[in-house]
Amino acid sequence: MFTSIRPKAPTRLGRRSLLLVLICGVGSVLLFGHILGADQNATPRPQDVKRVRVYVAGIGTTPYIQDALDEVTDFLVEKKVLAKQLAESDGKTRNQLAARVKELGGENLLYLSLDLEKGASYILKAQCVNAEGDRLWEDEAAGPMIATSTASAVKSMIKKMQKKLEGQIGKNCLPVAE
Repeated sequence: MFTSIRPKAPTRLGRRSLLLVLICGVGSVLLFGHILGADQNATPRPQDVKRVRVYVAGIGTTPYIQDALDEVTDFLVEKKVLAKQLAESDGKTRNQLAARVKELGGENLLYLSLDLEKGASYILKAQCVNAEGDRLWEDEAAGPMIATSTASAVKSMIKKMQKKLEGQIGKNCLPVAE
């Protein structure tokens, strides 16, 4: 016959010790998991976040000016310029936008204007101003003499402007990321 061996009932001190060991064990596992996960899910420290140095905004005929802003901004970012479109640019002057760039901590504003007046040549102009509103430089790209459509003329001007901007990258208006 088998006799069952009953475990000795834990004493009050034994229960506390068991509970303390259990709490320490769970706490260690959670702490260790938090430490391991911290490296994988780390949010960037403020000194690691690259701040926008150049904001891009403009004025012109919709939707063509937006195409120009998108293409030029993407081009600058691809070339390692810390650039971003200034969202609230509608209806504001260049000087108002430069003041907003200063508020945001930016250094420069690349201001595009697209003139698509009928009967005149199409022109895409770029002006770079610092956050104080002082003009650093300007350049322009003219549309083709003959274009199949307004969209194709704008696309041509954007390509010409990108080539002109490439010569300014790394200089005072369009600094590249360090």
